[in-house]
Amino acid sequence: MDEKNKLEFKEYTRCAADKSSVWQHFLRTSDGLHAQCKMCKKVFKTSGTTSSLHNHLRLVHSIQLAKKTSNYSLPSTSQKDMSFDSDVMMTPATKKAKTINYFFHVKEEDDLDTILAKMTAVDGVPFKIFCSSESMRKLFVKAAYNLPKSPNTIKKRILNKIELLKREVKKEHNDIKTAGKQLAVSLDEWTSARNRRYVNVNVHSPELSEGFRNLGLTKISGSGTAENCYNILKEKLVYYGLSIQNDISCIISDGASVMCALGRMVPSYHQLCLAHGIQCAVLDVLYKADNTEGNTGITVNRPCDSSDSEDESDIENEDENGFVIEADPSGVIPKLVYKELITKVRKIEKFLKGSPTRMDIFNSYLEFKSKDTTLILDCKTRWSSLADMIAIFLEFKDAIQKTLFDLKEKTTFSDTEILILKDLSSSLNFIKATVEELCERKSNY
Repeated sequence: MDEKNKLEFKEYTRCAADKSSVWQHFLRTSDGLHAQCKMCKKVFKTSGTTSSLHNHLRLVHSIQLAKKTSNYSLPSTSQKDMSFDSDVMMTPATKKAKTINYFFHVKEEDDLDTILAKMTAVDGVPFKIFCSSESMRKLFVKAAYNLPKSPNTIKKRILNKIELLKREVKKEHNDIKTAGKQLAVSLDEWTSARNRRYVNVNVHSPELSEGFRNLGLTKISGSGTAENCYNILKEKLVYYGLSIQNDISCIISDGASVMCALGRMVPSYHQLCLAHGIQCAVLDVLYKADNTEGNTGITVNRPCDSSDSEDESDIENEDENGFVIEADPSGVIPKLVYKELITKVRKIEKFLKGSPTRMDIFNSYLEFKSKDTTLILDCKTRWSSLADMIAIFLEFKDAIQKTLFDLKEKTTFSDTEILILKDLSSSLNFIKATVEELCERKSNY
C-alpha cells in the first residue's frame, strides 16, 4: 500500500481526443506500469495491456467501451488503381458469429427465474436436465440457488417470468401511446427445418431500449396468405396493447408477393426492405439471365496487353467443354455468360463435395494443412453465399485445377473466365458490404 500511495498519476494526454479510449476513465504513471480509476481510485498494474482496465469498467462501473473494428480491409494500392482491378478485391475481415443474445436483450438480473429462462431460451436446456444433471444442480447449490426438483415446477417458474416480461413490454407500449407517439412494425415469414411456417413481428421506436422489441414467433396455420398474415399481425399487436389502425405508422417487410399484398391491406405506410431489393437485383442479373441480343450485361475489365491487335478487341475464348465467352468492343459481357459461368463453378464444387475421396485429394494440394477447407455452394434465398462460393473458388483455384487433373476431368477454366470471376467477386463484395451496413442495428436508412 505504501508503494501505491507514492505513485504519481497523471492524465494520459496522448489519448485525450479519443472519447472511446479507456484512458478517459483512468490516470496513469509516467512509466505506464500502473493506472488509477478516476471514479473509485483503485490502482491497477497494466504491464503493457489494458485488459484489466476494460474488465474493471465493465464489471464494476457497467461501462462497455466500443471496440474499434473495420468491416473490410483493402490491399495496399493507390486509389486510382482500385477500379475493379483483376488482382484487387475487397476481402471481408473475420467477424465473430452473432449469437441469439445479439437480437434479444433482457435486463441483467441474477434471480433464479431469469437464469432459468435464459438457459432455456438461449442455450436450449430442457426442463428435465435441470433436475437430472447432478453437475448442474451442484453448480446452482454453490451459487446459493434453491433449484426446484420437478421439471413442471421449473416450467411454471419460467412461464411466470415470461408473463412478467410481457407485462413490462405492454407497459412500455402504453407509455409510448400516452406520450402521443406511434411505432413502426417489421415482420417476415420464416420456415423451419421441420417445414413449419411462422411470422416474426418486431416493433420499433426510439423510446424503446435498443430501439426495437421482438414480439416473438407466431405459427401460421393453414395457407400463408396475405389475409392470414394480416390477422396474425393484428392479433399479435392487440395482445401487446397496440392497434394497427391508430398506433402503427409504418410496416416494413421484404418484397415477397404475399408481403406486398399485406402492405396493401394495412392502413399505414408500407416500406419494402432495401436489403431485399438489392438481393432481388442480384438474382435478376446473375440468375435470371435472358437470351436476347444486345448490350444487356456487365462490363468486365480485361488486362492491358500492348501486343493486342484491333482484330483481337473482342474477348473470345473457348475451353475444352465448348464454353464460349464473347463481348462487344466496349467490354460488355452478356448476362447469360455469367449464369453459365456460375453454373460451371457450382457443378465443380458440388462434384468435389460429393465424395470424401475427392475432397482428400483436394486437401492434399492445399498449402496449409492445419484444417480442411470446406467448399460452399450458393443458395438463391441467401445470395451472399454466391459471393462466398466464388471467393473460395478463386482462393483455391490452383488446388481445384490439380484435383480435376488427377481425377482426369476435362473441365478447365481459361484465364478469361478467371478474370471474369475476379471482377464478379469484387462487385459482389461491394454489394455485400452495402447490405451488411443496411442490416446493422444502428442503421437508420
